Amino acid sequence: MRILVTGGGSGGHTSPAIAFVETLLKREPAASILYVGSAKGIEAKTACSKGIPFIAIQTGKLRRYFSLKTVPDLCFRLPIGILQALKIILQFKPDCIFSTGGYVSLPVVIAGRILKRPILIHEQTVEVGLANRIGGRLANRIAISFDTSKKYFPAEKVVLTGNPVRPEVLNGDRVSAAKRFGLSNDFRTIYVTGGVQGAHRINRTIAKVLRQILEKAQVIHQCGEQDFDWLSREAEGLGEEIRERYRLFRFIGGEIGDVFALTDLLVSRAGAGIVNEAAAMGKPAVFIPLPAATKDEQTGNAALLADVGAAVVILEHDLTPELLRDSILELVSNPAQLNKMGQAARGISKPDAAENLIEEIIKLANYNL
Repeated sequence: MRILVTGGGSGGHTSPAIAFVETLLKREPAASILYVGSAKGIEAKTACSKGIPFIAIQTGKLRRYFSLKTVPDLCFRLPIGILQALKIILQFKPDCIFSTGGYVSLPVVIAGRILKRPILIHEQTVEVGLANRIGGRLANRIAISFDTSKKYFPAEKVVLTGNPVRPEVLNGDRVSAAKRFGLSNDFRTIYVTGGVQGAHRINRTIAKVLRQILEKAQVIHQCGEQDFDWLSREAEGLGEEIRERYRLFRFIGGEIGDVFALTDLLVSRAGAGIVNEAAAMGKPAVFIPLPAATKDEQTGNAALLADVGAAVVILEHDLTPELLRDSILELVSNPAQLNKMGQAARGISKPDAAENLIEEIIKLANYNL
């Protein structure tokens, strides 16, 4: 079986693609996979780190606003990318093309349609991105993560599969995690993250009330590169006893499973990836959606868990250190509420999402595994 995978530009598009590939290769080790994306996107680094063959092509960013960059992107980079994708598809001869969206995927989807290859598109968010809106018209099948996304696509093409979770997220152990990070099982653990790049507003806000939070709980904090140095200095001023309950990271990679295993409460932006992981792991959350996200998609993502009682949502224009502190401390002081929220989160997850996608690929490719 030969599958060409594309999609990226962010972790939200890349993570489900990698989760799909890893699940497929575990089920069918002889399958041939080729990942096509942009040279500078997170997908290039992630695919290569996983040993997945990767080829970079030119990509033109799709913008919903005026920019002088749109002209060279649409008139030069996108057509070049389509030509490159045509060549790759002709050489690789995929049984099916699997796209997780992002502007990096569009040249491949267009080329696949020209060459009449079966195409499966996967949408991770509640609000559908522009690339998948366009790609949905060209695809044979459209897999969605949440039922509310189906209104954006032709009904006859849509299937609800869920959003695949990275295998490493599921493989943690709470006891070994506490030892790994030098933390205690006597305190509730809060995982604060703004994603791979960090979130300066969240970092700045949590820093102002960090001492008060650490008096009641312990914190694992993924802050991103830009805020690491000054947050390290802030931590130095906490005092040794309090500081022992704080673990600061630029980036959390393979250890993410242990982080989730130890986490009692998640404090995060609300990208599709982290929302889906919170649901899969049954973790209650305080979400602070990024207001600049396309069509405010993060607020929609967060609402999915908030509506079932699995999350608290703080809009960024309402965010203050005091509100964030009170929201966190109220939850970590109420184990019954945390448990109830965790069960609600797990109730909307689809743990077989990767397998569901594989089954759809098999149908499209007319391939028997």
